[in-house]
Amino acid sequence: MLYRCNAKLPDDVRENGAAALVGIIAERPFRDWNYGVLSNLVLTLFEVSEKESNIILRASVGYCLYKILSIYPGGHVFESHHADPISTDKMKAGLEKTGYAKGTGCSAYFISLAERLEQWVKESMDEEKP
Repeated sequence: MLYRCNAKLPDDVRENGAAALVGIIAERPFRDWNYGVLSNLVLTLFEVSEKESNIILRASVGYCLYKILSIYPGGHVFESHHADPISTDKMKAGLEKTGYAKGTGCSAYFISLAERLEQWVKESMDEEKP
């Protein structure tokens, strides 16, 4: 497990930590990321979206994660020494089922982060075109 929710930490500390991870991803073009490092960040955000005790934070991270996953091809599998392999399809299906994929229950701050991620995905995909 990459993420261990520590309920003793205040909500704002956990929220700022998750927001920092999302912001770090958006600051570097996809092509510049080390695959293993980015995979671990994605898996960590996935765990937050499933296990975080604060429902608003869980939904907010799930919404951002859904945006990040759009850059990967369908069927892509994330593997890590710290977590079981999981496909983008399975992650997306879970986020769609909860409503997180549409931003349901998401905080305003994370909505702005998700907009940055949409731009990140668009720019990264534009770079791939000849």
